[in-house]
Amino acid sequence: MALSIRLGCSKTVVRRAALADGGRAKARMMARNLASYQRMFEAFDALGADEAPLMKLVSMMNEQGRTRQQLPIIDHPRRYILKQKARSGVLLSSARKAAGELIWNPVVEYYYRRQGNSPVRAGQPEPRRT
Repeated sequence: MALSIRLGCSKTVVRRAALADGGRAKARMMARNLASYQRMFEAFDALGADEAPLMKLVSMMNEQGRTRQQLPIIDHPRRYILKQKARSGVLLSSARKAAGELIWNPVVEYYYRRQGNSPVRAGQPEPRRT
């Protein structure tokens, strides 16, 4: 079980590019939570802006939720996410990050296995040294 608490100032500026940018892990997470991300992208479209204060974005998302019962069904979530990345101008940046995940992460894990250590991952205690 996990608990995630996010706090934000109402004046915090949210950028469409920052929302869309990321590698494979973020794309998978976005696909699993597609309804939330779809609402955010549609709010940016309704505002006609690529960045907006958090409060304005949340207000638009709430307004859209009241006026429309259901989001359009997306048959291919990954394709939708790729289109949003392209529209936000971060497709190449995301591709670079995904390539880094595919190439760099296995190299780092191989290095640590060869050293007889394992990399410390988030949420895991550091191994005791004797």
